[in-house]
Amino acid sequence: MQAGEPIAKSTPEFDFQSLHWLLDLYWHQVFAGVMFAILAYFTYCVFTRVHMDSSRLEGDELTPQKLKRNRYYRFFGIVIAFCIVGLVIGVFGLVIPLDTWDHYNATFALEAFALLAFGFAWLIKGRYFTSLND
Repeated sequence: MQAGEPIAKSTPEFDFQSLHWLLDLYWHQVFAGVMFAILAYFTYCVFTRVHMDSSRLEGDELTPQKLKRNRYYRFFGIVIAFCIVGLVIGVFGLVIPLDTWDHYNATFALEAFALLAFGFAWLIKGRYFTSLND
């Protein structure tokens, strides 16, 4: 090596083509399914818990408003669960061909319904609808 000559540096290379099997998996669908399952759990199970004494009458009896809110929470939790089932059936082409599924943007529609269901449950939980408040 002579003086003033630049030192050749080697840069590490990574072959992304070797990971094609990993990139071909349905990662978006898997993590979206996990997220929607968590939203369904929160809506159906967590939101129906009684946290305040104002939601109870004498003894362990719940107020009519809390019972009504719980019916809404369970309904919206079931809607989210049905959307998850519909997504699994549709995205993997179990009932209808994927071309038809994609043509009607069914993934978008079911994800939107699930998010709307959680949004309404969240509004109820946040006491936005005064007729449902204790």
